[in-house]
Amino acid sequence: MKAGIATKFLQTVPLVVDDKGRITLPSHIRSAIEALETQGVVVVKSDANYLVGYNEPTFDGIMERMNSAPQDGEGEPSDEDMRNAELIARHGYGDVAYCIPDKQGRINIPQAIREGVGIFPNGKIVMVGLGDRVEIWPLEKFNADRREFDEKFKSGAINLKKYHAKLRK
Repeated sequence: MKAGIATKFLQTVPLVVDDKGRITLPSHIRSAIEALETQGVVVVKSDANYLVGYNEPTFDGIMERMNSAPQDGEGEPSDEDMRNAELIARHGYGDVAYCIPDKQGRINIPQAIREGVGIFPNGKIVMVGLGDRVEIWPLEKFNADRREFDEKFKSGAINLKKYHAKLRK
């Protein structure tokens, strides 16, 4: 498996869902999948706004962490922690799809998962590459999120210079 930038999902790309509900992965996303020597992406419902497509190694790590009992401090997991872990595993895994691109680079995300966040056939979407994952947003929801970012940036509530300085430490 290769490492480095070739294995990362990057860029923000506007796309259109086809009439059968398939999404064509941009070529640089398909290249990253190939560089990882894997076949597809694992798509999960993130919240009410968007989907997340993880590369396989990252999702494998998430599954390992989900399958280990959460700890309540130093001791044994509480009953509530165990119940929450069961719920997350049961309903989290239920909203997961392993999507392998076809020869044209299209993935077919199950309808219930896709439409659960407002992504419909012939709809406009935005795919945002974030390194080891991509977010797949309905265009309107992405634009609303972008407006919120722009407002916070203009007001000084988000300071990119300060954020980047922290990352360099």
